[in-house]
Amino acid sequence: MFIDKVWNYHLDALFIWHFTVTFGMIMEYLREIYEFAVDPFFGGSLAGPMQANNADIISDMIFVFISGVIVALIFYRNVKEYGKENIMREIVNESPFFPE
Repeated sequence: MFIDKVWNYHLDALFIWHFTVTFGMIMEYLREIYEFAVDPFFGGSLAGPMQANNADIISDMIFVFISGVIVALIFYRNVKEYGKENIMREIVNESPFFPE
């Protein structure tokens, strides 16, 4: 929302919802690549003993997707109900970085 305010993109709530879910999935994907790449070098498993097969990776991705959808739906509802400008104003007013 900050970029939307500064650069005047005028993003709608549906785009913000989609971005939130997609960003969460991309971060999970990168974390799984990191686990896969680091495990052979250290001879262990970053995920612990559960990392025996691909079921762990898929279950992690499913849980991240579900939680991303839930967070995005809550945010979508708040943007529709209160508006981006009001939410941004509240964030700025409560921030110690923007004193009045």
